[in-house]
Amino acid sequence: MLGYTGNKPTVKPENCGSRAVDLVGFRTHCSEEIAEHNAQSNRNASNCAGRSFDQTFQTSMEISIVRWPTAAQKSFWLLASEATRHRAATTKISVETVRPYLDPR
Repeated sequence: MLGYTGNKPTVKPENCGSRAVDLVGFRTHCSEEIAEHNAQSNRNASNCAGRSFDQTFQTSMEISIVRWPTAAQKSFWLLASEATRHRAATTKISVETVRPYLDPR
């Protein structure tokens, strides 16, 4: 997967653009490289203290209270946010303009 493309945008190998990369292979390669990067130990970041990113994340998950959103909270995020007006005479707020987001898939 690794390839040299040169030190300038105009410097490209002879076969540049001659074939497409397989999407599944590309995703696999990216996942493997990210996992390898996160597993490297001796990190200098202040929160890592010489550990890898994976070890640091695991430690933080063990000592933290992780709250996962409920289904109601997730559906609330999908509501469209629009400006609303209230009627001064009745002090009522119209919520008829709030429509749920519909996924186009």
